Amino acid sequence: MKKLLQYEVLLNCVLIEEGFRDCFLFWCRKTYKISDYINKLFPTLILNRYTGSNKLLQLKNSDVLLISKRIINREEYDTDAKLGQLLGYITANEYQKLDKTLDVYDYVVQVIIEQKEINLKVNLYNELSNNKICYETNRIKIEESLRRNKLISNQIKEVRVQERFIKSESLTSEKII
Repeated sequence: MKKLLQYEVLLNCVLIEEGFRDCFLFWCRKTYKISDYINKLFPTLILNRYTGSNKLLQLKNSDVLLISKRIINREEYDTDAKLGQLLGYITANEYQKLDKTLDVYDYVVQVIIEQKEINLKVNLYNELSNNKICYETNRIKIEESLRRNKLISNQIKEVRVQERFIKSESLTSEKII
């Protein structure tokens, strides 16, 4: 398993254990290796098979896991909004209403891990919104959760949120015309 993949799983499992996230959605070709890795480091976490109807995930349905502290029933994620809430997205209820013809804010939560001479940049998740969101509260909670974990706390250099403003091409075109 590659280092970034290991850290992505490790960091998200810590966030679940600490109660920041209810679950983490993960798909991988070699699910059994991930399962062994998680069971070894986080024996209390449950690996639920994703059986939802999300079109993006349907193609990979057999390899998708919902990692959590408890058994998650399909009814708890039978809509994209419910799934988004379980995964901890601030704008979960608004995602279906996201208007991509308007300007969009893209937020990426990153953790910088110190490893010998290099720093690894691990993206935990990203979120899109038509409105500007204050992620500082979440960033602080994520950092506190990760620093409480003895396994990784000494490797964390920084937790940050990268905000990108994406101008709508259609709006820009209209303004030029």
